[in-house]
Amino acid sequence: MRSLEELDRELKQTRQALARIRKLEAELPELEAQLAQCGQAEDETRVVLAREQANVEELEGVSLASFWARLKGDREERLDQERREALAAKARYDAARRDREDLERRLTSARQERDSLLLQEDHYRDLLQEKEDLLRRTGGEKARALIQLEESAGEVRRQMREVQEAVSAGTNARWALEEMASALDSASGWGTWDILGGGMLATMAKHSALDDAQRLGDQARQALSRFRTELADVSAVEVPDVELGGFAAMADYLLDGLFADLYIQGQISDAQAGVNHSLEQVNWLLSSLDLEGKRLEEESKRLEGQREELLAAW
Repeated sequence: MRSLEELDRELKQTRQALARIRKLEAELPELEAQLAQCGQAEDETRVVLAREQANVEELEGVSLASFWARLKGDREERLDQERREALAAKARYDAARRDREDLERRLTSARQERDSLLLQEDHYRDLLQEKEDLLRRTGGEKARALIQLEESAGEVRRQMREVQEAVSAGTNARWALEEMASALDSASGWGTWDILGGGMLATMAKHSALDDAQRLGDQARQALSRFRTELADVSAVEVPDVELGGFAAMADYLLDGLFADLYIQGQISDAQAGVNHSLEQVNWLLSSLDLEGKRLEEESKRLEGQREELLAAW
């Protein structure tokens, strides 16, 4: 027969596996919902992109629309507009596709890990029964009370780990949003100079900042997605999506002129507003998690105090 110490070591390991199963069971529906949303967004943006590309090709080629635009004298203006819209549609489609691929990888990994741990549930019940039988033979009612305290303390520790993991994911999301906000601020500053006649240097610097913002935008969306998943088994509060805007990358290399510059500056402004709003919500969620972590820490101390009292009176 195994000793109490041996049973406790194995129970601790099995509890960790069960905590991981509960976490995955809470995360999977959230991941599936996010994947469905991303799939729908990808389908919608693909349709929009195809339509915008067809509009550009129609005006560029020998078509009735192109013919009438030439007669009216506004072909180049309309072509500029269609190109801007096609570039923005391409940016939105590419972002949706990258988000969907990331979620598919995470969902597959979570399902595989969950399935590999399922056998631990029966093993845990067997271990508990074995420990209870051992303690009944040696400790009576006090032993059963100690088991209950250990179970309660273990659950509180599990919740504390979940909160800590959610805080870590939220902190990563905040960092990504802050970095993106910085890149957008830089792009906005260079964009203002570009509008005022900064020339090719300002245009290149603006696009460099926009490239950074695009890259950080992918990181921000995926970090927010992970934060949302970590919160699935901690809180019912929803993590915000961030509206990053449809950056028309390289647009004013292709389409020189004040109108194109103003269009891109408007896109930057919209993205700044979306990022700042998301930052406010993420900071609020992190503050809430901090309070929950402190509450759980106090509960853990209370249970540990009860355990010490019980052992001292044994």
